[in-house]
Amino acid sequence: MLSRTAAALLIVAALSSLLAACGGGGDHDEQAPTQSTPASAPPSGEKSVEGFGEEATAEDREAILSAEHAYLEAIAVKRYREACTHLGERMQASLSQLVGKRDVDCASILPGLLSPSAASTARAQANGKITKVRVEGDEAFVIFRAPGARRYVLTMVREGSDWKATSLIATILVPSAATLGR
Repeated sequence: MLSRTAAALLIVAALSSLLAACGGGGDHDEQAPTQSTPASAPPSGEKSVEGFGEEATAEDREAILSAEHAYLEAIAVKRYREACTHLGERMQASLSQLVGKRDVDCASILPGLLSPSAASTARAQANGKITKVRVEGDEAFVIFRAPGARRYVLTMVREGSDWKATSLIATILVPSAATLGR
């Protein structure tokens, strides 16, 4: 279960990505937007997420990144049963609640929820450049660069001795100029 702090940070990141998604397509320019942020703007989710907890130890980093990569690779090749083994229990329970049936498994639900471009996006993200792995207790954020945004974040949770994804897709943490329609 995410702590209140982690949940708040995730909400800020998700809202940031929703706002960014309103922009448009275009090329995947890595330049920062040139427009300045108004003084009355709310604090950036980027700083909150990137400052979450502390940088992972070498052992945690390896385990978290292995789980993150396995999840994205499974989505990239449309192996949904395998992808589900890398999703946290709460996320899988949420999927069942979403479809309103307890007897429908995660692997049957994923193809209908993910966009047609999810496989190619996950492939690009799996090959992204990791910039930070932030951990606090049993929660972690994997922050990385990949085409489509300047930075993404994938939330993870430790269940027993394994790390699992807690969201179906990585969230845009810092949109690219192209994503913003610039």
